[in-house]
Amino acid sequence: MGNGCNNSSLDYFLDIKINNENQGERRRLTSFDYLRKDVSGIITNLTLNDAIIIGSALNISANSISTAVNISGVARNIQKNINSEQSSVINTLQNDAGYQFSMSLTGNKNNVTGPGVNNVGTISLNSPNFMLFLHRYNNSFIWQVNPNNNGALNPRLEIMRLKPSGKLILAQEGIDANGSINATGNIITSQNVTGSSGFFSYLGSLANRITKIFIQDINFDGSISGIGSVNITGDVSASNVNVSGAFYGNGSGLTSIPVGGINNYYKYVESNAESSTSSTTFQQKVRLNLTNIPSGDYLVSWNAQFRGDKKSTTFEIQILEDSSTQIDLAQWVPFANNDGGYPKQSGFVQRTLTAGNHTFDLDYRTTTSGDTAAIKNARVMAWKVS
Repeated sequence: MGNGCNNSSLDYFLDIKINNENQGERRRLTSFDYLRKDVSGIITNLTLNDAIIIGSALNISANSISTAVNISGVARNIQKNINSEQSSVINTLQNDAGYQFSMSLTGNKNNVTGPGVNNVGTISLNSPNFMLFLHRYNNSFIWQVNPNNNGALNPRLEIMRLKPSGKLILAQEGIDANGSINATGNIITSQNVTGSSGFFSYLGSLANRITKIFIQDINFDGSISGIGSVNITGDVSASNVNVSGAFYGNGSGLTSIPVGGINNYYKYVESNAESSTSSTTFQQKVRLNLTNIPSGDYLVSWNAQFRGDKKSTTFEIQILEDSSTQIDLAQWVPFANNDGGYPKQSGFVQRTLTAGNHTFDLDYRTTTSGDTAAIKNARVMAWKVS
């Protein structure tokens, strides 16, 4: 039935013989025009009531192929490989550049690439561009499994749902509820991470709070505030440390403490040279300046060596706060004139200070004009205690 029957203007007949005996009237070939030739042809209508068996490839050049059925129930299109060896079934779409998008199912005995690859379904894109999943309605993507693991369509358990808003809902094993994310790398988000229970619901919750976090490094740009304890076996490095409680330890590891104290919470000043006066007006020996300090309670401590040249004359030392408030006063009366002694005087007082700048003066005088008061090794210290 080759080129010899390829004239469409002629009629062709089929003469059937069995054992070289003619079987009767010849059959006119009119039913299927494609049987008349082995070149390309067009079938305008084809009705089949049984299967088509094709021994080679089937090439279709139509722009679209539509399959319509009229049947009550499920219409199913099955492509099957009945070979029982190491086989697979692959349905592939290929574009003009040769890139392919495929759906495949490995056979029951397929283990070419290793164990566990039989009966595996795969969606594969062989293209340098992205894979697009398009839902043409504003609805969720849902992943479900059969918890009975028996291949049946039901029952079904939802394990993951991706909503149009971008919210991803995971299900815990065995129940339809929020589940867990297990990651070996970083989880990065530009928005807030919240939770109805567990870790993320405890963040920022004073009532629930997280009892313990195991981490390697903390990088933060702000403050760490708390009412408990910080127990550290290594070193603590900081430019400023503000603690309302106490530091425990012998301080042997403290280094690089700036001149003027730790964040100006502690400050000390001294004047060791001898000074003297015969005035009954207080004379300043040394001043302690506190600059830009935080508000709180401060312990102000002082000491000095002090003497007078006349017995029965009262000689005085005062501590003056902010050039106006006397917060401590010490008096000394010599036992003899010019006795040569230089006794030590000292004292301390706690003061509540506002934030800002403050001064503490150590002043001295004689109460009798003309008698001489002398002082040396005068020291003043202020320490924030709360």
